[in-house]
Amino acid sequence: MTLLIKNGLVVDGTGSEPARADVFVSGERISAIGNLSGKRADEVIDAQGMYVTPGFIDAHSEIDHRLEVLRGLEHTCLEEGVTTAIGGHDGMSLAPLLYGDLALFAWQTHIARANVNWHTMKEFKTVLQRKKLAVNFGTLAGYDTVRSALAHDKARKMTKNESHVLRAVLERSVKDGALGVSLGKEEQTMRVARGIVEITEPASEGGASWMAQEVFRHAKEKNARVLVSGATSPFHGDESEKLISFIEKSSAKGEVRVSVCPARSIPVPLIEFIPEEMRAGEPRTVRLKFRDAQFRTKLAKSFPVLDPKETGISHDAQHTSLHGATLKEFMKWHGVADYREGIIKLMEASDFHAALLVPQERARVARAVNSPKSLIGSYGSRSAFGEYIASAFGGDGASLAQAVKKITSEAAEFFGTKERGALKEKYFADLVGVKDGRVQFTAVNGRVALKEGECTGIKTGKFLIPSAEGGSASGGNY
Repeated sequence: MTLLIKNGLVVDGTGSEPARADVFVSGERISAIGNLSGKRADEVIDAQGMYVTPGFIDAHSEIDHRLEVLRGLEHTCLEEGVTTAIGGHDGMSLAPLLYGDLALFAWQTHIARANVNWHTMKEFKTVLQRKKLAVNFGTLAGYDTVRSALAHDKARKMTKNESHVLRAVLERSVKDGALGVSLGKEEQTMRVARGIVEITEPASEGGASWMAQEVFRHAKEKNARVLVSGATSPFHGDESEKLISFIEKSSAKGEVRVSVCPARSIPVPLIEFIPEEMRAGEPRTVRLKFRDAQFRTKLAKSFPVLDPKETGISHDAQHTSLHGATLKEFMKWHGVADYREGIIKLMEASDFHAALLVPQERARVARAVNSPKSLIGSYGSRSAFGEYIASAFGGDGASLAQAVKKITSEAAEFFGTKERGALKEKYFADLVGVKDGRVQFTAVNGRVALKEGECTGIKTGKFLIPSAEGGSASGGNY
């Protein structure tokens, strides 16, 4: 299969300025770039008036937490030009599953119909390869996923034997295909010998200064790459900027990056509004506690201050009835006057599977996005990359070439996705066409998966795993 993209203005992802060129694809790789007017191909896209770029890499995707990657719903990424999604964040991943239990994900989506026929990372890779993916997918191995299987009670300290098993399982997962290990908010002391370590947001005690020390302690040990997730949460205020500033000014043996969501509003799962000490048990157990007036009052008092008119509602891709509504509208439908009671009603109505779209402070987000240490992640937002490219291609913020580089080659280099993230000969043909700040086509591994805003149904995504050299991921057939 051959593909010719002609008459486009190429932004190659390396930081070089745009240049007029045609792109020829043979199979799943780019075979020629330049004036190719004499070339013929099985499929031709006239990119007149378009910028042609490498496919975008989502450094913090939620398509696994919502089980979309299992349900064939990951194609929504294509509409924003995302060709590679990185999952397994916040200590939670779909593999390894010691007992095939998806209970951790029950807080964000329905798990009853999920067919779990894997346990190890290697088996999970095989499952995804067989079902076919619309986009490339790579994952970190979640610390919390393994810990919860070994010791259900988070408050209980693990035994020496459990700790040994946990470490062995995570290290085996990295060897079997995980890009690294992600840690949740509770455990920040795990060590891995290779790959990426992800740390989730500043702790409540010690704030950014404590977090920064942890980040660089991880980076210095064994030359680890560290990704700080959730650092720009709208609930962290100035602590977020302090952390990013510290990372920018400091040096470490390994590379340290911060994932940032550029959307005007960031999805915050409802589970995040329930204090850790109040969410013991399954969602159904917590819902039963809502009958206790004292419990409801205590929970409501713990909620942060929100403006219900400015706070939207997002739901998982299987249940979109609440999409687009504001919290204020939801409160009106249910006859609720106080936004805190409205949040509790939403928890009940959605089985905790909704998320609140909390507005972000634009100036703070812009500074984080433009930081040389940031990578761009959607965090489950369905408009994050759309807003980012609309701004980049509209001339706001960093130069177009640098803005594209951040979501292509910089992300590819950090995650080790070998021969991706740049528009070069012999690289995998993950390509995007953008016109007037909107995605016109998306190609994944040489096949057009989205054209004129419509998915073609072609699924050629790959499960990205570390290469034999260690620390990098390759997109070949495995």
